[in-house]
Amino acid sequence: MFRDQCEDQIMSKFLSVMTLVAATLAGAAHAAPIMNPGNGHWYDVVGPADWVTAEAAAQAIAPGAHLATVNDAAEQAWLAANFSGRHWIGYNDIAVEGTFVWTSGETPGFTAWCAGEPNNAGNEDGTVLNWGGGGCWNDWNVANVIPGIAEWVRAPGPVPAPAALGLLGFGLAGLGMAMRRRMTR
Repeated sequence: MFRDQCEDQIMSKFLSVMTLVAATLAGAAHAAPIMNPGNGHWYDVVGPADWVTAEAAAQAIAPGAHLATVNDAAEQAWLAANFSGRHWIGYNDIAVEGTFVWTSGETPGFTAWCAGEPNNAGNEDGTVLNWGGGGCWNDWNVANVIPGIAEWVRAPGPVPAPAALGLLGFGLAGLGMAMRRRMTR
């Protein structure tokens, strides 16, 4: 009887610890970077943050990373298809009003402005992809907080295994302990 109570307490504590670990790991999980097969570049979401902070977060991902530079209609279509909702991209006119540049330093060429944009309504210096759906761009105040799309040429290293694998291991360990307990009765 005493042994059964001890085993029940141990199992209860084990399950409590596993629940805490699972909750912690689930909160830390996020989507992995994805590669655009059309240009071989990698992309990931940063933020949500204001435009300046999103650019800094993008630069921290890998050498040469910046908020996304959209070079042509194919890249524009790929980004719109893979990133839903509004996201910062690297096009801005912070330095000189009306003169847009890419944070990557690439020469501006392709644009996908929404009708009537850029309009600089409210001192708008950053550029948002997917304004109102459909993938078109809008100039927006850089103090607004939304996610950004980071872009770089090479992956920063191996993509980490999803947290689900660790949870699977803990689940199997718990199942093994439960089966062992039943066999010893």
